[in-house]
Amino acid sequence: MCENRGFPSPAELLSIGNIVSATVRLYFFRLKTYLEIVFTTHLCALLTIYSWAK
Repeated sequence: MCENRGFPSPAELLSIGNIVSATVRLYFFRLKTYLEIVFTTHLCALLTIYSWAK
């Protein structure tokens, strides 16, 4: 029987802990972009509401 030493099994790759840690790493890697998008969309919404209420 041949074993794959050094390579995790597919079940180990898709464990909840691995998925969560990969998601957190990706989120923090792109945090600046996410914050820029949030700021821009909120600014557009506030300007629209302000101009409508004026």
